[in-house]
Amino acid sequence: MARDVGLKLHVSLCFHAAKQAKIELPNWVSKIGEAQPNIFTDRSGRRYKECMLLAVDDLHVLYGKTLVQVYQEFLESFKSSFSNLMGSTIVDVSMSLGLDGELGYPSWPSAGGGKITGVGEFQSYDKNMLKYLQEHTQATGNPF
Repeated sequence: MARDVGLKLHVSLCFHAAKQAKIELPNWVSKIGEAQPNIFTDRSGRRYKECMLLAVDDLHVLYGKTLVQVYQEFLESFKSSFSNLMGSTIVDVSMSLGLDGELGYPSWPSAGGGKITGVGEFQSYDKNMLKYLQEHTQATGNPF
């Protein structure tokens, strides 16, 4: 329909939830997070449900797939499905893991003036990030 009326589309693909916009993660992703709380948990044990933490990007937590594999498959499917519109009707595509996404939490302060506990902290408090941190300290010989 957009092509038929001559519209040009800027497509925004968001892989995160947003509280203010009332956009939730897909139900199937949320269920995985409920079953594996460490993929949403910060240092204080709070569950952050707007995205999965960076530590699981390469772990097989999504029905045997990694987040990176799911992103790749989605983008390949998008490209395949809409290739005939790319460059003519779809003139721009952006992909977002934030503002409220995994690249923002917990070190990003909220725009609304509220405080996010943990602002400025390293994202190394769930069990997977602690494992990566321990591996890095051993590999570099720096326990601190």
